[in-house]
Amino acid sequence: MAVVFTAYFDAAGTPRNSVVAVAGFVSNFEKWKQFELTWNKILEREGVSCLHMTDFVSFQGEFKAWKGQQHSTRRREFILNLFDCARRLTNKAFAAAIPMVDYRLLDRSYQLAESGMYPFPICGRMCVDLTEKWRRKYAIQNVLYVFEDGDQHKGHLQSLCREVGIEPEFVNKRCAPVQAADLLAWRTRSAFAGALKPDLTFDKADSLQATFDQTWKLLPHEAFCGEAHRLERLCLERGVPKRNA
Repeated sequence: MAVVFTAYFDAAGTPRNSVVAVAGFVSNFEKWKQFELTWNKILEREGVSCLHMTDFVSFQGEFKAWKGQQHSTRRREFILNLFDCARRLTNKAFAAAIPMVDYRLLDRSYQLAESGMYPFPICGRMCVDLTEKWRRKYAIQNVLYVFEDGDQHKGHLQSLCREVGIEPEFVNKRCAPVQAADLLAWRTRSAFAGALKPDLTFDKADSLQATFDQTWKLLPHEAFCGEAHRLERLCLERGVPKRNA
């Protein structure tokens, strides 16, 4: 079966954080070729070989020399150019996020962990489901699913995907489309985490909204937020056992 489209995803956050997110893009072969050329040219202009958002936000690795430029025009335009590349040269974006406070609440009532339903596998499977819905809508023959390698509970994600006949592949961060997925996942997790902070003010909320609009407003997308009632619906649909009282 010929692969016409490829979807690349990456995760941001772990169960130790307040939010776990998975996000990425789907596009066809020709667009991904042009995407990679354009993306790498943006990196080359700044003397960077690979975008790793953990390094970018903490001024580590290749971004060590950027320290002290937290609010610089250079950093802002760098990210805007990367987002513009993704918007123009992909077909659609997908994301899923789970607030850990909601996950822990449901895990007290349902055997989520024992059923392999950890935050990363759930988010990854939801991104696959959203992409599959999009594929069927446009009668696309096949989509190849690729995730960044190295995330905890990778095996559980594979198991959840195999339930619907999908065998995901895994690659490292040198893959340009995975770097774009990393950027989108990090922005998604950051927005949800910021909104959940107890010290959220109107000014901070406005700043979060501006960042969210910058990320998503012009980007065709679908997303899933794993709040408690949606997680419980998943538990009921999948027959996840309840814990003893």
